Amino acid sequence: MIFVDMDNLKFVNDLFGHVEGDRYITRVADCLSAYSPNATVCRVGGDEFMLLVPDIDAGQALTRMNEVQDMIHNDEYLNGKDFYYSVSFGIVSVDETNDLPSSGILSMADERMYEHKRARKKERR
Repeated sequence: MIFVDMDNLKFVNDLFGHVEGDRYITRVADCLSAYSPNATVCRVGGDEFMLLVPDIDAGQALTRMNEVQDMIHNDEYLNGKDFYYSVSFGIVSVDETNDLPSSGILSMADERMYEHKRARKKERR
């Protein structure tokens, strides 16, 4: 399971309008949908998505999410714009030995997403 949070959607909405914010959501959704033909992509909130991807380990999931992150960040639509697209994400592997409830899995993925977001902010400084 991969929990994804769009970075700075409020900034885009506030400075450039909700039409741009809606376009941001749509573009991210399109890139996430390209993750894999086997992935189920769900929008769970205003700027949050969840991907359920069967038969893939955490390392493969991370590699593919980094590729999707690059697709999002390098969207041609952004050429000449004063903002960029990016996402933060958290990955949790679940197998038949899992004993966590779905809420626990989602909580763990959410915490890993925030760790990813914090680490990326440190890198930019």
